[in-house]
Amino acid sequence: DFTFSTYYEPTYKSDWMVTNETSTEFVDYTTALRSASGGAFEGDNYAVWNWNYYGPDTVKFDAQVVAGFYINNNVYAVASMSKGDGFAKKFDENDWFKLTITGLKDKTAVGTVDFYLAKDGKYVNQWTYVALSELGEIDAVTFGLTSTDNGIYGMNTPAYFCMDNFGMAKPAGYEAPEMAEFPEDA
Repeated sequence: DFTFSTYYEPTYKSDWMVTNETSTEFVDYTTALRSASGGAFEGDNYAVWNWNYYGPDTVKFDAQVVAGFYINNNVYAVASMSKGDGFAKKFDENDWFKLTITGLKDKTAVGTVDFYLAKDGKYVNQWTYVALSELGEIDAVTFGLTSTDNGIYGMNTPAYFCMDNFGMAKPAGYEAPEMAEFPEDA
């Protein structure tokens, strides 16, 4: 019921990519299709989003109230925030990495939901539910990532996150897991 965009060529992938990777090890960009907790929230497959240079990433669907979805950090983003790399700095307690989800109705923005993937020296390392029902009836959503680590070409933090079960209602009795502290020895 939901249409996700993707862009693929042999040396570059962006938008939504489906994966069944279960390792949490990050080696380089070739191992970027992994969640911080290893594997999906439910089942075998999940999606990894990477910022698209070719235009806004939009998930389209028939007008409805979308309950929400599960989100997790990506191993590439976590490795970069934990240790720093050739592009990005190591995060400290003042840094943050935020996803903004914008709800659209007839191509007009009707509201946003913000979710911090990292903040206050901690990061999301387990599948965590994000509610979207406050956006009301919508027919599309777009995603944008921002960070405190920026340079002359834009955000330095790798622009990735993982998603599972888009459209799923929050289970009764659900309690969000706590964010993890970045490793001291990273």
